[in-house]
Amino acid sequence: MTTVPARCAFPVPDDVPDDLACVSLANTVAALLILRAIEDAAPGRAAVAKPVLLTAAGSSIAKVMITLALRRGCD
Repeated sequence: MTTVPARCAFPVPDDVPDDLACVSLANTVAALLILRAIEDAAPGRAAVAKPVLLTAAGSSIAKVMITLALRRGCD
């Protein structure tokens, strides 16, 4: 067992399997890194739309990317 500060942890409902909880966090981090790389690919063009092609758009990581992109104001 590992102990971490409470600020570094988040609760997972009992009905969510551990493997699903772990992959959900990993997918979210990966999606954030991918979106940040897309934004950094064209510095100075923040107001210009940057299209993103998501193959396997039904995958869990693509769904996270879509959600995060929409929250960032991407259309």
